[in-house]
Amino acid sequence: MPMNKKNYLKGGFTLIELIIVIAVLAFVTGVMALMFNMVTKVSGSTMSQNIVLSQVQQAGSWISRDIMSAENVTVYEAGTRLCQIVRYMWNGVDSFEMATIDYDIIDNKLTRAVEPGLGEIIAQFISSHGAGTDLTASTFLSENNTYILDVESVYKDSNFSRVYKINKRLP
Repeated sequence: MPMNKKNYLKGGFTLIELIIVIAVLAFVTGVMALMFNMVTKVSGSTMSQNIVLSQVQQAGSWISRDIMSAENVTVYEAGTRLCQIVRYMWNGVDSFEMATIDYDIIDNKLTRAVEPGLGEIIAQFISSHGAGTDLTASTFLSENNTYILDVESVYKDSNFSRVYKINKRLP
């Protein structure tokens, strides 16, 4: 009898104790995996929502600025060209010069090209004519030098659209 007591006091785990520890670890691991999955999913969704919001704001900001100071605005109803704006711009040296600015949507990227010069991408994931991005000047509104820009951005599972009413500044 003293021999059994001595072996029992040496330590060790019983089979039941090991099964309970494994079950608890499996439960904790499962809960952590679910939490990680939820955080990753929410983070990706929030990121795509931020992207579409910033792209719509970027597009509206650039086009609004150019239209407000425009001498002439030509709106295109179809094709890749959204509009052409003629306005005075600082030449970077000593005076203002007349410049032509073309806004095009090519492969869901809104570009702004100042002639002479190359186009620069100012917004991505922008839908083209008929699919969400339109710049219109109705007869009633254009009498007041007001243009309506309806722009939409789509990225992954998020989309955002906004309507801008842009008034030309009076000379």
